[in-house]
Amino acid sequence: MGMFDSQQRAFGAVHGYMQSLFPPEDPMVGAFLGNQSKTFSNQMYAVAVSTHLMAIQPLDRKMQPSAPVTWLRAVDITAAAIWGEGGGFREWMAQNSEFELRFTTAAGEKYKILALGGWTMSKMMGEQYILGLQAVADWLARARH
Repeated sequence: MGMFDSQQRAFGAVHGYMQSLFPPEDPMVGAFLGNQSKTFSNQMYAVAVSTHLMAIQPLDRKMQPSAPVTWLRAVDITAAAIWGEGGGFREWMAQNSEFELRFTTAAGEKYKILALGGWTMSKMMGEQYILGLQAVADWLARARH
């Protein structure tokens, strides 16, 4: 029994749930867990992508959906900084930016989602988690162009 078994099981359950949300003609290609810190709160998210869609699912402390999922298409992204790159000097210098995806939607919603536990935890979560992080980053990189 490993130190991260419970986190891996929780991610597996969230991964399966997110996969079930995507239509069969555009299946999910990757997902990860992250949180967004605000002044007095944190919000956990499951973020998943397919070829054409991104799903952002707010989660509660028990990793259960806490609000409706937000669906985005590439045209809905107006700006993105991936791991601190592409967002200008402030994003590049931001603390922990190497583990953070920042993007703004056409509706004006701003997301700064930090990968759960940074690189160390990502490696412990397994290859599916790392591939999910990369899939979401690649999707955002394509969307911002």
